[in-house]
Amino acid sequence: MNNKPFDFKDLIAFAMFILALLTFVFTFTRYCFTHRKTTLKL
Repeated sequence: MNNKPFDFKDLIAFAMFILALLTFVFTFTRYCFTHRKTTLKL
């Protein structure tokens, strides 16, 4: 067993998670900026 805290698979999974999160945030902000007339009522 190696003494690294994370493996290459963990790094890839983390990168995919960050990529999906950034994509979701980017599309959500783009949607809010393009549809500014109808504001969100939370």
